[in-house]
Amino acid sequence: MGVIIPITNDSILYANIQTNVYMNYTHTKCLNIIQTEKYQPLITIIVAVRNCSDTLKRCIESIVSQKYHYKELIIMDGGSTDGSLSIINSYVNEITYWESKPDKGVYHAWNKALDHARGEWICFLGADDFFWNNNVLNKIVDHMEQALKQNIRYIYGKFILLSKEGEMIAVEGKPWHDIKHRIRQFAQITHSGTFHNKDLFIQHGNFDESFRIAGDYEFLLRELKNRNAYFAENIVVAGISIGGISRNLTERFPALNEALRARNRHNNSFPWLIYFMYIQLIIYWAVGKIFGNKVSSSMADFYRLLFGKKKAWSN
Repeated sequence: MGVIIPITNDSILYANIQTNVYMNYTHTKCLNIIQTEKYQPLITIIVAVRNCSDTLKRCIESIVSQKYHYKELIIMDGGSTDGSLSIINSYVNEITYWESKPDKGVYHAWNKALDHARGEWICFLGADDFFWNNNVLNKIVDHMEQALKQNIRYIYGKFILLSKEGEMIAVEGKPWHDIKHRIRQFAQITHSGTFHNKDLFIQHGNFDESFRIAGDYEFLLRELKNRNAYFAENIVVAGISIGGISRNLTERFPALNEALRARNRHNNSFPWLIYFMYIQLIIYWAVGKIFGNKVSSSMADFYRLLFGKKKAWSN
């Protein structure tokens, strides 16, 4: 039985200089081929960036080098001044849509990107992060099909937590049945490199831009407070660089404040885990005030070591 599918022929670049909006329109022709049973959805990868020239090339290269062909890349630049735009321009033929405009934060950038996303599945990848190898999308597609059969619309895998120097700190990612109750209390799945079926955004809407740090957690609670996530246990999806506001030890108080607001919106039970984390941070803060941030960071890492984890906060 034949099916008509679009095959890429050539591309035209459109640039609106006044608004700094760039779109890569593709001419297509139709080819009648034999239909197969293999599930091959279009996957949209969205990258929000502002002044990340040190890591952006690695991020983009990890996307465009994927062996899986049915993908599109959207980049939302928040007005970089450091050379990020030169990197983006060097990959312009690989990018479906990109723009460079000041934005109101990462969730505003993601929401704007969603207006241009055509994929059945959508992945948000941090500009500091990268797909672990060039077969990630090929491998995740099989899990996407299995997830849909189970009526699951959110997929995550394992990831490698890296220091700022690129040293491997830990392999993170646990099965859903082990963490689902903690997620609903507050133990976030690292959002970068996870996969959302487009129906999540049709049903739940976009990210709440009143959040600065925990908007991804609030969005996931809309789905996961009553439904399951799918864990692709045999895949390391991404390398995640430690850093950013929500991973900075000294900035964890505003992150927890937002997490508590998100959780209270979707869960009426007592938030014991968040309050436990508040107590930890108060202790770290007090130690830092008295002995310095280096000591408080070492203390936080000692707590990690007690649970068999590598250091993350101190050198």
